[in-house]
Amino acid sequence: MGAQLRKSLAKKTREKQTVGAIAVNAVEEFFGVEVERGFLRFSKLFLKLKNRGDQLRIFAEQKNFLAFLAEKFRKMGVAVEVDGIFFK
Repeated sequence: MGAQLRKSLAKKTREKQTVGAIAVNAVEEFFGVEVERGFLRFSKLFLKLKNRGDQLRIFAEQKNFLAFLAEKFRKMGVAVEVDGIFFK
């Protein structure tokens, strides 16, 4: 991720969050689950959840969440597309 994208994102949100942190926070917001660790790499969101039982619910609602995340990024002016969610 380029420095220009980080600066643009920080300016628009007034926060110093990376796109990956925003995606992980969106998971917590959308599903109401606690994410132990997560990152965005090569258009894929990798997550490690505190409660592994939530993986099935996230997997079942993956398409709805990806649409939610795409809309969130579009509103922020970020040109990042997430293809899928993977669990560690």
